[in-house]
Amino acid sequence: LLTPHTCTPAGLARQNVRRARLKNYATSSRAKSAKPMAFFERLQAEVDAKRSFLCVGLDPRGATVAEAERQCLELVEQTAPLACCFKPNSAFFEAHGAEGWAALKRVIAAVHEAGSLALLDCKRGDVGSTAEAYAAACYDDLDADAVTLSPYLGWDAVAPFVTGARAGKGCFVLCATSNPSAEEVQTASVRAGVAAACADAGAWGARTPASSRPLGLVVGA
Repeated sequence: LLTPHTCTPAGLARQNVRRARLKNYATSSRAKSAKPMAFFERLQAEVDAKRSFLCVGLDPRGATVAEAERQCLELVEQTAPLACCFKPNSAFFEAHGAEGWAALKRVIAAVHEAGSLALLDCKRGDVGSTAEAYAAACYDDLDADAVTLSPYLGWDAVAPFVTGARAGKGCFVLCATSNPSAEEVQTASVRAGVAAACADAGAWGARTPASSRPLGLVVGA
């Protein structure tokens, strides 16, 4: 979290040292094993190294794709010493068409270059080959580390993002959102059901590889 202590030059310098140590640790860990660290392992390492739970949302309102990209890159540069994760909202890039998608890829690359993690806020939710295609776009093309998902279609909509070749990736499932009409669908029992399913011993959590657990929840967004 941002505090007067961490925002001083000395505080930022210490954060940079911790970040460098974390990057070296992650690099050495990958060198020892062909299997990279899982998302939640890396997230915990970031939290420990930076003593921060800060996740920076990247929701650019730029009139042009260049302006949107610039806003995000500046935020990444300015907050990387304090942020354990960045959350680009894909909609604000997709609105700019193919150029926006390319810009989103560059922003995620910049997040990784800064030694941090990219949680793609895309709220995908479909089944079968469509869900597989969404997962390929998010992970293989954009190179995101984790995603947000809609639970409406059940485990079929979640599995392609956290199983098989994608085990080790992370996801956060919509559970209790704060938009005005949310309760038209998200009754207390529905929200409780989503939370129970995502628990490690729940219907979805139990089928999720250990490297992708816990299944995260979106609450209050």
